[in-house]
Amino acid sequence: MTHFRARFMSLSMKGLGSVKGLGALGALALAGCGGTTDDPATAPSAVTSAPVAIAETLGTFDGTVSDLAVWEHPSVPFLSTVLATNGAAGLFQVPVNQSAPLENAGVFNGAVAVSYSENGDIVAAVDGGAGLLRLYTLSDAGTLEDRGASPLPGGALDLCLRGETLYAVGSDGAVGVRTIVMDAGEWRAMTSTPVIQSALACATAGDALYLLTQEGTVLAVDDQGVITEMAARPGATDLTLWEKEDGSIQFATLDATGAVRIGDVQLTPTPFASDGPATALVAIEAGNGNFGGVFRDGMLVGLTASQELVLIPWLGIAQAAGLNGATVGQRPVQEVLADITPMDLAPVETNMAPN
Repeated sequence: MTHFRARFMSLSMKGLGSVKGLGALGALALAGCGGTTDDPATAPSAVTSAPVAIAETLGTFDGTVSDLAVWEHPSVPFLSTVLATNGAAGLFQVPVNQSAPLENAGVFNGAVAVSYSENGDIVAAVDGGAGLLRLYTLSDAGTLEDRGASPLPGGALDLCLRGETLYAVGSDGAVGVRTIVMDAGEWRAMTSTPVIQSALACATAGDALYLLTQEGTVLAVDDQGVITEMAARPGATDLTLWEKEDGSIQFATLDATGAVRIGDVQLTPTPFASDGPATALVAIEAGNGNFGGVFRDGMLVGLTASQELVLIPWLGIAQAAGLNGATVGQRPVQEVLADITPMDLAPVETNMAPN
């Protein structure tokens, strides 16, 4: 049975460069990651609204998608895929080149995340039907190879991977840290102490973990456990970020209206070459790297309320923001933090608590 109906519209690089109404973006780079940050004590600027063009619609899911992740192929941009957890229909891998998607069986009604580590490309996904966190490696051919599973009671609102360290936002909002280790020929995600309460979404970059709290605050947690309040985003429902080539971070949040907030600009996605109404999004995921064509400098993947999978190029974002020449970084290979054996995996207290 087909659970994803391909439907797309492509545009040329030339066409994108002349799109009317791509909108203006505010750049927000985070301190500690090679850039600057908003001062939480400073009075917020007025938020403006601007349209941003959807360059491509890959297709429509029949069921409800819970989460998205992006995998950049190491050498062939057009073979990159968007991963989507589509409930009983399975874990989907949708190629950006609009070829047929791959379906992986299971009841994937939770979060999914991708990491590029020294030991290979890792995918973690919540299989709610079995109550498990499933772990895979992703080959250059784009096939998922089952590497094991660990119990995950209650599922997860969001997952983030940094190398072989996994952060899971539990259904109660508590953020726990798990270390992925090889044990008896299979990988396991070994649990340690929760570090933050009342989170809603997470993202990782460099040595830091970024969290969106249920109260609508974006936090950065560095590898020493120091927490910095980055921005207030009341009503935000999702968080994602790009790592730029200059080392700075650009993050975006999704608000309750389905618009994307970057800095002081609220972006309303609209179909390309259309004066129609804005398209509300229900989930977003940043794509770092080269995905070919107009997405050669990165992209934003969005899921609409009607379960359409859409792509917005970073090129359009940069042009609209006056960030000429600013590009996102290529896929990072994240170092393994340490050689860990099962006897090292007792819960460890952390100092990741608000100041």
